[in-house]
Amino acid sequence: MSQQRVLIIAVILFIVGMVGGNLLSKQFQATSVEPIFADAPTSEAATGGNGIVKVASTASGSSSFLKRLRPDFSLPDLEGNTRTAGEWDGKVVVVNFWATWCAPCRKEIPAFNELQKKYGDQGVQFIGIALDDAKAVERFMKIIPIDYPVLIGDDDGIPLAKQYGNVDGVLPYTVFVNRDGGIASIAAGGLSETVAENALLKLL
Repeated sequence: MSQQRVLIIAVILFIVGMVGGNLLSKQFQATSVEPIFADAPTSEAATGGNGIVKVASTASGSSSFLKRLRPDFSLPDLEGNTRTAGEWDGKVVVVNFWATWCAPCRKEIPAFNELQKKYGDQGVQFIGIALDDAKAVERFMKIIPIDYPVLIGDDDGIPLAKQYGNVDGVLPYTVFVNRDGGIASIAAGGLSETVAENALLKLL
C-alpha cells in the first residue's frame, strides 16, 4: 500500500473519531486544568486546611447545588441491568461523570480504583456515569479497567449531569454525596488521589 493511501486512510479515521467525539463536546468540554472544588459551607471548610481549592457561591453555578438531595437516576450498566441511585442509599457515594474520549477522565480512574478498594469497607461507593455508548466503554475498559460500577449515560447522561450541577458542561465532573443523600462537594475537572481522598475523609 502506498504512503499516500495510508495517509488518506489515517485522515479518514481521524475525521470519523473527531465527529463522534464532537457530538458530545458541543455540550461538554474536557478540562485538564486544576479542578474547581466547591464544598458545602462548614466551619472546617472555611479554614481551607484540607488542601481543597474552593470557590465562592457566586463563582460557579455548581455551588448552588450544594446541600441539595442528590437527583435520582435510572441507567443501565454494562450487562444491561437497570441501576438506580437509591441502591447506594446510606453510603458515601462519589458520582463521576466521564467519557472515553476525555483525557483527564482517563487519568483519574486509577486513583478512583485505589480509593474504592481502600474505603469500600467503610461504606464508600464510586459510580462512573459514562457519556458514551456501551460498546465504547467496553473497548475502553479492556485497556483501563474500572473497579466500580459503570453506568451508561449516553445521551441521557447529559441532562443528568446538569441536574447534578454541571451547568458549565465540564468533564470530568465529580459529585461527593454524604450518607444522607445530600450533595456535599462538587469538583469540576480532574482530581488527584490526594484531593479526592481528602473529600472522602470529611464524609466518613
